[in-house]
Amino acid sequence: QGAGTFVRYRPPVRIRFSDYQLARDPGPGGPFERAMAAQGRDGYGELVTVEGQAASPHVADRLEIPPGSPVIYRLRYMRDEGRTGPVMQIQRAWLPLDLFASTKLAGREKVVEGTYAAMDAAGHGPARLTRVFWPRMPSDEEAAILGLGAGVPVQILERTTREASGRVVEYLLLVAAGDRNVFEDDLTPL
Repeated sequence: QGAGTFVRYRPPVRIRFSDYQLARDPGPGGPFERAMAAQGRDGYGELVTVEGQAASPHVADRLEIPPGSPVIYRLRYMRDEGRTGPVMQIQRAWLPLDLFASTKLAGREKVVEGTYAAMDAAGHGPARLTRVFWPRMPSDEEAAILGLGAGVPVQILERTTREASGRVVEYLLLVAAGDRNVFEDDLTPL
């Protein structure tokens, strides 16, 4: 009581998984930026950091490699309203270093054509993926980065991507503001 009235200033962005098929096209902009543009919004994927790491037990399990194996860690913030707008998604990705050490994915520059196109160019293109979703309350750090008010949950997406040989080539952990993202799975054949 006494908290006042709050109005959402923008509708949530709709991310269709079919938009990720476009991520393999050579044109600029990854799937997030393209999805935002299709809705008349200025989305921007900011590369925050790229670094080499030793795979934690959790990451190693997802990548199906021994714990401690060298991996590339990429942290990105997906923003609304351009380069300085609010963060809508936190994306953490891990890739096996032995596959991508000398590629754009190991570099400290933004991969403007998207991760999947860069994987294709490196000869380890994605062939199959698994997605797992669940909601939860954000950590204090996540709430601060995403600018979430009290009681707003996040949506978690865990994605494991495999190349044609079956080897895992990427593990992605996406944390999305629960009030600003809608995910649509529109690729499921019946």
